Amino acid sequence: MVIAIDDDDPQRSRYRSEVAKAGISWVKLVEAPRPSMKHGGVLNRWAPQLAETYDIVGSLNDDHYPRTIGWDTALRVSLEEMITGIAYPNDTVKGRRLPTSVALTSDIILALGYLAPPPLEHWFIDDFWLKLGHDIGRINYLDEIIVEHVHPCVGKADWDKTYAEGNADPQGQGERWRTYCASDYAGDLERVRSLLQ
Repeated sequence: MVIAIDDDDPQRSRYRSEVAKAGISWVKLVEAPRPSMKHGGVLNRWAPQLAETYDIVGSLNDDHYPRTIGWDTALRVSLEEMITGIAYPNDTVKGRRLPTSVALTSDIILALGYLAPPPLEHWFIDDFWLKLGHDIGRINYLDEIIVEHVHPCVGKADWDKTYAEGNADPQGQGERWRTYCASDYAGDLERVRSLLQ
């Protein structure tokens, strides 16, 4: 597990201390300046690097809580069966309708050069994963695998500065999504489809 931390996070030394104290060797903490592109920028800073080393790369935010034992294995098995594809668990909020957390085979990330289209800051990234998966015919929704999205929109968390940043400018974020779909999506889709031949 790789945990990406912004270098201005006031708790970053505590995170390192807790991981070291617990002796968790399979957790790697990485740190970098907060990107101007917010969530999308964080994903795109780390995912292509990780895809060079690992066969599968997934995304969970700090408000996703795995509730099903073996959730990671279930996602891995689902992706191994597809060879190339996208899998996502039940977040208990959007369910099948949207992959708010996701796992992809690394060949998709390497073909695209990113995990989230660069114009997208926060909203519509999960719409991209859903659309791409359906358009290539390689997406699995695992209803019985729970990775709960503890989000303020359903009263499971308080609104804070991070949520305010991510939800700022909904019209602009929607326009960037529509522009991407009308201009760059077709080329990205072809790059991923070429993996299936």
